[in-house]
Amino acid sequence: MLQICRHRWCACRRGALLLVSKRWLHVYLAKPDAWTDLTANGDTPADMARLLQRAQRTGRLCVAAFLQGGWVEQAAAAAAMAPQLAQALRCLRPERLEALLMGGLPLVEPVASEVHRLAPLLGELALQGPASPPPDAAALVGQLTALRMLDLSIWRNISPEVLAAISRLPWLTELYLWSEAPLPDPATLTALEGLTRLELKEERSEHGLCVLSAACFPRLAQLAYSAENMMVSQRRTF
Repeated sequence: MLQICRHRWCACRRGALLLVSKRWLHVYLAKPDAWTDLTANGDTPADMARLLQRAQRTGRLCVAAFLQGGWVEQAAAAAAMAPQLAQALRCLRPERLEALLMGGLPLVEPVASEVHRLAPLLGELALQGPASPPPDAAALVGQLTALRMLDLSIWRNISPEVLAAISRLPWLTELYLWSEAPLPDPATLTALEGLTRLELKEERSEHGLCVLSAACFPRLAQLAYSAENMMVSQRRTF
């Protein structure tokens, strides 16, 4: 008999399911939710090997993937870990995956291609840097037609094309943007009538972050800005 802690994020629970005896013929789970979340931390070769092992065993059941790295910035280190990270993402099924969070991991090829593959049916996506935008970032965002939450944090820059693609997402209710470079004019985001949470942050301000009124978003419950300089938008709502 195998008894596993009920706490969803307990490491002993996740590890125990990978250490079953080879002599067992059947394993029954009343609720297989311990296999529906793929959680990993670290970016060393050993960390990537463990992630790949877990993804190969349980990736086809995964509903949510939370992958946190060590905020790798060196191009050589990012390129070295990208193949195994891409292999792990390849084990996930786009028709089943609902949420993907990647923090401090490289968005280079072949990782970017796997994110593109998983994107169309996602309900939640967080791609947190520090990183330059992945190749064809606007095209990636344009695929996210089922998305409810988008978090693009600590990017080198966010282009006007990416912002325009975001403004066309029909079901988006939460948006978090954080750029090292100045953000484009956010006026196009007023097309997101269902938005309930909006956070905009830029590390460097040249002309000042354009601040939109909460009245521009009829359902908005939370609005936050952070920048060196700010200016009020002249946009009016009626």
